[in-house]
Amino acid sequence: MSPQVLVAWAITGSMHVVGVAMLLALYRLLRGPTVPDRILAWDTLFVAGIAQLMLFGMHLWAPRSTSRRLWSSPCSVSSAPWC
Repeated sequence: MSPQVLVAWAITGSMHVVGVAMLLALYRLLRGPTVPDRILAWDTLFVAGIAQLMLFGMHLWAPRSTSRRLWSSPCSVSSAPWC
């Protein structure tokens, strides 16, 4: 298994795990027995959401081909001001 495939699988698997954590935090937010439980669930949901956004960004930049190029240049994808 090539490193590119391993990275893609790891990122995808991590996105699924964080998604399940978000669902569990949402359940605790809606069904929490006390207010502190709901506050903690709200905070956990935000942290998991940030982690999900970071993983999604990594997923967008992850290599998809088996070429020798590991990461593409950000200038080839977007018209960033520093390009």
